[in-house]
Amino acid sequence: MKAPDPSSSIPSADPLEMSWLNDPLNYAIKCFIAFLQTIFEKAPQRAFHWSSDFKITEIVITEENPVNVESIERKPVISVVEGPVRFSGTSLDEMVKQDATTGEEFHTDLLPGTMSLNCMSRVRQEARFLAWISARTIWNLRKLFIRETYFQEVGRNITIGSVTPAGALVTGDTEGEWHACTVSCPFFLQWSDTVTPLTKDWSGSPIQTLQKIEARIRTDGGGIATRMAPLPRMREDPRYWGTRARPPRIRGRLIQQQQPEPEPDPSEKSEPIHQGFKV
Repeated sequence: MKAPDPSSSIPSADPLEMSWLNDPLNYAIKCFIAFLQTIFEKAPQRAFHWSSDFKITEIVITEENPVNVESIERKPVISVVEGPVRFSGTSLDEMVKQDATTGEEFHTDLLPGTMSLNCMSRVRQEARFLAWISARTIWNLRKLFIRETYFQEVGRNITIGSVTPAGALVTGDTEGEWHACTVSCPFFLQWSDTVTPLTKDWSGSPIQTLQKIEARIRTDGGGIATRMAPLPRMREDPRYWGTRARPPRIRGRLIQQQQPEPEPDPSEKSEPIHQGFKV
């Protein structure tokens, strides 16, 4: 029994196993390549028909970048290149829910990115036509992407660039006859993770949660305050700009300020003194 051709449909995200070659970013590239291969596979002969057999295919759809001219045998090419992808931080801590009994947290976030489809050909009009077919088909059939697990949005606000010399997109183009028209397709991936607190550390000892530590501090006599020595006072007097306040001086001489004599209180009565004896 012949195995089904993986290019005939968009791969499903359900059996996705995490590895260095199988992650959400690589999965997004595989979806775009499989989608374009499926579209051009339905095209008739002599109309950019794609086939898994390189001898009869009329167009090359690959992730290779840059593309080697000798390996494609002068056939038109669509090179799929993934642009930067970032975590957008859609909410505070991106936390959806938390299990109060186990402390398990469930986080989710949106990852916006851009997929570039470099449509290259030796004919300028042909490169532009491939870009238009790719952008139009993705826009029309974007629900095929959205129904998958990781894609939240794709196929909207697509940009079709101008036709320019291929330049660094191809190698071996010594005569400069290759042209490129780039399609920029924004997409959003939704990624979720579950964080489960550890119960044991690397040595096998149980990890005490903050709730247990807080309860022990409250029930242990006077708590931490009774076991901590008071902090020593470092400065007895206040300081200003790093030095102590000094009395005023003129040319280095200290200004003697006379203190006014206190005025007598009229409420206090004093007895008269006559020649040293009381009268």
